Amino acid sequence: MKRFFVKSVSILLCAFFLFYGMTALLLFGGPKAFAENYQQGYIYQYRALERAEGEKIVTVGGSNVSFNVNTDLMTSLTGIPAYNLGIHADMGYCYVFEDVEPFIGKGDKVIFPLWPFTKNDYGSTLIWITLEGQPDLIGNFISRHPVEALTSVGSFSLKKLYALTAGKFADGLKAKYGDETAWGYKASSFDPETGNMTYVREEPVSPYGVMLLNKFRFTPNNLSGWYVSYINGFIDRCRAKGAEVYLTYPTIMRESLAMTEEEIESYTSFAKEQFHAEFITDFLSVCYEYEDYFNIPTHLNSAGMDKYTAALANGLRNAMA
Repeated sequence: MKRFFVKSVSILLCAFFLFYGMTALLLFGGPKAFAENYQQGYIYQYRALERAEGEKIVTVGGSNVSFNVNTDLMTSLTGIPAYNLGIHADMGYCYVFEDVEPFIGKGDKVIFPLWPFTKNDYGSTLIWITLEGQPDLIGNFISRHPVEALTSVGSFSLKKLYALTAGKFADGLKAKYGDETAWGYKASSFDPETGNMTYVREEPVSPYGVMLLNKFRFTPNNLSGWYVSYINGFIDRCRAKGAEVYLTYPTIMRESLAMTEEEIESYTSFAKEQFHAEFITDFLSVCYEYEDYFNIPTHLNSAGMDKYTAALANGLRNAMA
C-alpha cells in the first residue's frame, strides 16, 4: 500500500512538473504562435508609452479605442503627442487600467470612453496570448495576479501547442484570436512604433441588417457603486500626479441604440453626477450613421475614426481652454 502511494505521488509530481515545464517553455521559449495576432498592437502601444516623455494624451479602453482614435490625427489637432492603450475588451478593462496608470505623469491628459465593466475584469487567456514573448510583462501579470495567471496559463499553453501543431489557427482559433480575421486586421494593421491602427477601412464590411442585430442600451444601473468607485479612484490618483482625466462616450451606430431620448438624458445626467471628471462630448454627438462604421456598430472605418478623433480633440481643447 505504501509503495502504491509513493508511486502514485511520484507520477502526479512528474506530471505536474512536466506540464508546468512545458508551459514555461511555451511561455519563454520556442517559436511564437501568435506573432501575427492583432493583439500584438497592444504590445506596440505599451512600448510606445514606455518610451514617451513629457506631456501626452492617452486614450484608454478596449477596441473602441484602437478602432476609433487616430493618434496621429489627435497629435496633429492638439499639438500634444497622443497614444492609445486598448485593443480588445476581452483582455479586461481592469488589466488595461493597471497597465496604463504607471505611465501617467504631470501634465498628461487621459481620455476614457465610458464603458461599464465588472470587478475582476481580466481576460486571462487573451492576456497570455498578448504577452507571448514579453517576459517583463509576463512577470508583471504574474506578480499582480498570481491566481488568475496560474489558473489560466494551462489554457493558453494548450491553445499555443494546438496552434503550433495543427496549423495556423485551425478550426476557428484563427478567427477568434485574430491572426487574420474575416475583416482583415492583424498585427500589421498597427504602426509598430506607435501602436496606432493604420489599416485602411474604406467602407462597412457588414451589411446594414447585420449591424442592426447588435443593440446597445445603457442605464444608471450599469454604473454600479463598485464601478463608480473604481473609475473615480483612477481619476483621483492621476490628478494627484498632476494629470487630468476626461470622460467621453463610446461611439455607437445611432440605429443600434435601443434608448429613447429620455433614457439617454437619464443615463448621461446620472453619469455626470457620479464621476470626478468632465465629459468632453455629448452622448449623441459621437453616434454616427451606418456608413461611418466598419464591421460592428462600435468599430469605425477610417473616415469615421477621423470624425470621432476630431470630436475628442475639439472637446479636449475646449476643456483645456
